[in-house]
Amino acid sequence: MSNFKTSSVSYEEYMKNELDFISKNFSVKTYKTAGDEKWEGFERGIDLRIQIQWKGQSIYEFLVEKPFWYQRNTNKEDRDYMRKWADPKIEMIKSGLVRKSTIVSRTKSQPKQKSKKSNNISYTQELFEKAKHGNVK
Repeated sequence: MSNFKTSSVSYEEYMKNELDFISKNFSVKTYKTAGDEKWEGFERGIDLRIQIQWKGQSIYEFLVEKPFWYQRNTNKEDRDYMRKWADPKIEMIKSGLVRKSTIVSRTKSQPKQKSKKSNNISYTQELFEKAKHGNVK
């Protein structure tokens, strides 16, 4: 992966490759439109709405300008600038994945307590009546 870190890939390729390296369950969807209520600063034709998905479910969204998303980063300064925006998102997703998996593993390792069956009132009443009449087994 070290060669990939210094290559001149675009923001799009970098995000997809890094997320794929973390898990094959991640996918990146690119949308040319955005809801006006949530994304007031979105300019159609200029911006893109990027959605990070885990097994098809959206977990994170952000806006980016088209050229910044698609442009290959041929010089060091451009690569550093692009990674300055991409790496925090990747780390946030990675730490969320690690935190979630530790929570899941902690809950799975704890034994489940068996719940006691509570007799309903009518069943208890039936037993009482049988005991009263001497029909208890």
